[in-house]
Amino acid sequence: MKILVLENSVQTAYLIGCYNQSPKIEDVIFKYSLQGKNATEWGLNFRQVSVILAGSDVKVTSKSKYSSTGMFTIGCYKNWLYNHNLHQNASIFEDEIIKLLQFSLYGIS
Repeated sequence: MKILVLENSVQTAYLIGCYNQSPKIEDVIFKYSLQGKNATEWGLNFRQVSVILAGSDVKVTSKSKYSSTGMFTIGCYKNWLYNHNLHQNASIFEDEIIKLLQFSLYGIS
């Protein structure tokens, strides 16, 4: 399961939920993938996702220094860009991220 979060002429980024029925505590079950200019990836393991969900450590703001973008934070990964045209309401986008984290952990959203 994945969510397109950023798309422009030089970059595409996704949040990806990777449900595993029998994960080890250190298995990566949630990923961010930025392709194109400044390509980068990061992931969260089962333990990290559990802590993030327990502490409601997901934040989405509708503003950034770039036009038509906002920022999201998931745990220690802070201030990642998203497009307003993909996610017009910050509160709804925050709920979508939480549902993807829940899917990664439990297989349900």
